[in-house]
Order: sequence, then structure tokens, then C-alpha cells
Amino acid sequence: MIQQQRLPIQPPFSSPYSNLLVTEYFSILDLAPFTGLRLGATTLSFFTKDPSNIIRALSSSVPGSQKFLSFIFPRYGQALTLSLAVDCIVVKVQQMIMDVGSTFAHNIVLRQHTRVLECIQQDLNDRSQWMSSETLCAIQLLGLFDLINNASLQSWLCHVAGASRLIEQRGARNFKSDFDLAILTAQIGPIITEAILDNRHCFLTDESWKTVICESILSDEYFYNYRDIVTCLWTHLVWGPNHFKLATDMISAMEAPTPQEYTALIKDMISHNESLLCLTDLLQQRLAAADNRSEIVPGSKGSQVNPLEIEGTLIICRLMKLRLLFALDPARFSAMEAESQNLASQVMYFDEQLGQEKEGRIMGGLFMSQTTWIARATIETYDVWKTEVGSEGMIAKWKFEAWCCAMGRRINV
Repeated sequence: MIQQQRLPIQPPFSSPYSNLLVTEYFSILDLAPFTGLRLGATTLSFFTKDPSNIIRALSSSVPGSQKFLSFIFPRYGQALTLSLAVDCIVVKVQQMIMDVGSTFAHNIVLRQHTRVLECIQQDLNDRSQWMSSETLCAIQLLGLFDLINNASLQSWLCHVAGASRLIEQRGARNFKSDFDLAILTAQIGPIITEAILDNRHCFLTDESWKTVICESILSDEYFYNYRDIVTCLWTHLVWGPNHFKLATDMISAMEAPTPQEYTALIKDMISHNESLLCLTDLLQQRLAAADNRSEIVPGSKGSQVNPLEIEGTLIICRLMKLRLLFALDPARFSAMEAESQNLASQVMYFDEQLGQEKEGRIMGGLFMSQTTWIARATIETYDVWKTEVGSEGMIAKWKFEAWCCAMGRRINV
């Protein structure tokens, strides 16, 4: 609920955002490429390799989730924190587009960023504001700002962690409006990523959140033909961090886990893997029935989820389950390391193929950067892990940590 009075807010570089739509042809919806990759992990590597990809992404027609961004314009000028967050992104994008590298321009961006941080802190200290949709959205926008400002993993994770804790404290029962559901939908991928990288459990596995997630999928036309598959897929995604943490705790512990805990984790991951295989078959059947494999090419369906997003995420989910199973029992699951490597190679092949597609290069690069960080870490540690094939007990702790380190994952919190 918006409680603040309408305020005349002026972006420091030029005209108000409403005029900027006309004069500069820049809309907040142009940031869709940075928010549409909800099924994967992180896009940061795509930008750190070549910062010019940021400008290219902003100027391209890229499919993705524009829904929560579409709620912002009617609120611009009414909610102070949200409006300042928009201005912060606007001045940064203007600086980038105009290639203004002066100290003066930098100071303007820095000053705007500082204003947003101060305003968010005031909201978080105000009982009437800290649970508002506008405050939560402003925090998300600030994360986007950090992404296009310096592509810093640590800074991005800091904002994701803050938004995650705020969403968790707010509770599933307070996500009812279309705006709230859209914000949650856009944040699920980052929440999962942060939980995996920070070795935490994911609160979205609670039954109350499962209901809200299903509602967000049903209310989003982006998923249209794939709602049933995406709903099941997200169930597996939110359990990914929990499986990873449980396996990490068992492998890193000084004492062996109880047989009951150990058996229960392996049984649960095997069940998830079988379900993911069924989802993969269902997706292939759906695509075969459509008799149009061109749908997999990024950019072919701007208003609907790209099957490549689903297919790639299914591969990564399976890759993680199989590698964890092998780590827990190399003797029993010796064949799963070879399968993990095959899946990782598929991901890297997709990345290579999409890099050659002129039309889909932006979306392909953005999407594949979500998955290649896990696949590449798996391939890099193959020589270390292959010596464990057939070994009794769990994988050596240092070898497991080498995999986690290769993907930028923490072991101890």
C-alpha cells in the first residue's frame, strides 16, 4: 500500500522519467533482459567478460519477464524510494549510453545511489514501510543497478540476500496482489542462487510458499504453454540448495552421518532425478507435438518462456543431483560422474552454438551464463573426481570443496 505523497522527482541528468520515455526512448521495461532469466542462476559472468554486453542487452528486443517492471511506471512519483531507485538506474544507463566517464558524471550516479540507500534504510526502520511492495521492489532495482554498474558478484549477492530475508520475513500470506506475485516470481531465481552459493537452506520449500509460487506461475502469461512443466521444475529448483547443504554438511562433518539421514537424502535425490527425467521427456514430447524446433532458438517467442530456458535448467538440476549422489557414494553411483560430465558438455555445447547465432546471441549469452558456471566447474574438477570412481564411503572433503570453490560456493557460513 502506497502511503507516501506524490512527489515531483527529477533525475539529475535530464527530464523526469515520464519525459525520458519520449525524449530518450528509454523505458524501465528495457531492463527486461536482466530480470527475465528467472529459471537459472546468475548472468554476471556474461557482463564481466565484456561490459559492452550491457549496452547491447539494453538495446535489444529480448524475451523475458517484464511483468514486475510494468507495475513501476504507475507508481513512479508516488512512492519516494521506488522512484529514487528508478532514477538511480536511469542516470547510470544515460551515463553508459552517452559514454560519459567524467568524475562529474560518476559523482552524480554515486550521489543518486547514496540517496536510494538512505531512503531504503529509512523504510526498513519504519514499521509501516518495511513490508511494502514498493520498498521490496526498490531493493530489487538496486540489485539491478549494481549489476549494470560494476557486475560485482559480492555486491549482487548482498542485495539478493537482503531481498530474500525481507521476503521471508514478510511471509507467504502477504504476497497476494499481482505486483507482489510478479516481484516474487522475478526473485525466485536469485533466492535459489544465493542459497546455493552461500550454503543455506531455501525457505521456499515450505508448503505455504509452494502455494504462492504456483499462483505466481498461473498469473503470468509468460509461461503460457509450459505452466505444468515450470511448476514442477520450480519444485525441484527450490530443493536444490537444501540437497546441496545437506550433502555438504555430511561430507564436511568430522563424524559420519546417521544411516537414517544418509539414506533419506540419497533416496530423496534419486526421486527428484527420476521426476526431472520425466519432465525432460514431457518437454521433448511437447516440442515434438508442436513440430517446431525453432522455438528453442532464443528470441522466437518474445512474450512466452523460451523452451531453452526450461531445457537448460532441467539439465543443470539433473547435473547437480547426479554429482551430489556420486559424492555421497562413489562406489554405488560410479556411472553418475560420467553422466554428469555428459550433461555439463551439453551445456557448454549449447553455449558454443548460441554464440554463433547472430539473432540469438544476446539472449543465448545471457541464458547460458546462468548455467555454464556450474557446468564449467564440473568439467574443471573431472580429473580430480574421476579417481574416486568405485571408492568406498563419501568423496574426499578436499575434492568436494574443489568443486564448490570452482563455482564460487562457500562451504562454511
